[in-house]
Amino acid sequence: VICDVSMCQIGTEGCYSLSALLASPKISHTACITTLDLSNNTIKDEGLGILFQAFTQHAQDYQRLPLPLVRKLLLSNCGLYHGCGLFIALHLFFGEICLFPDLEVLDLSYNSITPDAFRTVLEALTSKCGAATVVKVVDFSECHLGPLAFVYLLDTLKQLTETPSPLRKLIVSGHHFGAESEKVQQLAPRYLTVEVQVPTPKEGDLTPIRRRASRHSISQRDPSGTPSNGNRNTSNNSNPKVATPTARGGSEYVAHTTPHRGRAQ
Repeated sequence: VICDVSMCQIGTEGCYSLSALLASPKISHTACITTLDLSNNTIKDEGLGILFQAFTQHAQDYQRLPLPLVRKLLLSNCGLYHGCGLFIALHLFFGEICLFPDLEVLDLSYNSITPDAFRTVLEALTSKCGAATVVKVVDFSECHLGPLAFVYLLDTLKQLTETPSPLRKLIVSGHHFGAESEKVQQLAPRYLTVEVQVPTPKEGDLTPIRRRASRHSISQRDPSGTPSNGNRNTSNNSNPKVATPTARGGSEYVAHTTPHRGRAQ
């Protein structure tokens, strides 16, 4: 059974109702939910914590996990930021109760995840102290990861080379890691596929790498500040106006005429 509540405008407050529904005995004891899709909702870190805490409370009250057969947890574009890493590590790996013991796919793409949250999730995936995990695919694509997260990624790959893990695919595409992105493929163990596709600027897109000069950019202005397209107006009746200081301390625009060559003065 696929529980698809994506694009349902679920906010932080709506997570209370959603958690009560999913953790109810009618749902958790009868429905075999294998995919929980919460993507494209604004649940944020607080809402994710509410869901996980409700599931944990249900497990303590009924001595049974609410959704034990979930294999795919999709949290793409949910407004996750800093606290999501701690909630995921605590409730899925390091807690007394592992909410989704059969979880294989964890999708965290299109969230503004901080480097610390990124490191926390990676450490949970590779730690020997956590619960036995069977997670095979983790998606961090388009999460605005920076250079610091890239350092954490390299450290994780070195650890995975020394200590094998069930992880088989790690997606970190859509980030500007620079020329050192090649190190990822060099350090990745053979059993692990790491996708590090660098985004390419689209035609007409103003990016920091290739920023097209606008028509009225500073580089195309003449010394007087007048925009120019490279073709100067050489007509004889052009009398530019120049700001001239006045006796009252201000300035007014006065037309100055330029005498023509060859004409008697």
